[in-house]
Amino acid sequence: MADKPKQTRRRYTDEEKAAALVTLELNQNLDCPIAATANALQIPDSTIDNWKKGRGVSEKAVELGGEKKANLLELYEMAVTKGLSEILDCTQPATWKEATGIATFTDKILLLRGQPTAITESRNSAELRKEAEEILAALLPEYNFDKAAALAAMREAAPTLSEYVN
Repeated sequence: MADKPKQTRRRYTDEEKAAALVTLELNQNLDCPIAATANALQIPDSTIDNWKKGRGVSEKAVELGGEKKANLLELYEMAVTKGLSEILDCTQPATWKEATGIATFTDKILLLRGQPTAITESRNSAELRKEAEEILAALLPEYNFDKAAALAAMREAAPTLSEYVN
């Protein structure tokens, strides 16, 4: 019986780990960011997941990841600025492809900055009315309990909420 060749475990450099973690961060808006990153980079899902949890990631890899993020952020910002400038300077309307590219890069910029790419908050009218009434109640003493003056100030500071009180 022939001996099976011994499988060696793949070793990844700090550079590869940093690139994978930055790619994972950029894929956060996908349904399965770990799987997408693993497929794109041909690295096992479990390895990416371990790195995400900090297992097997050196300080150098973290530092390199920060540098990669900063470089990518700069490149994306330059691309968006250039793309918008070209669209604004052009007499032709932007193509769907150009607009989608700018939107995608803008999304990546937000991800790299740790900012949300979508607002999914949903509030019902009762919550909004309660919040509006609390704000109005707090404003009333400042306006000598003149409800009309307090409402006017509220309309200026919080126009949407002011619609929920009379």
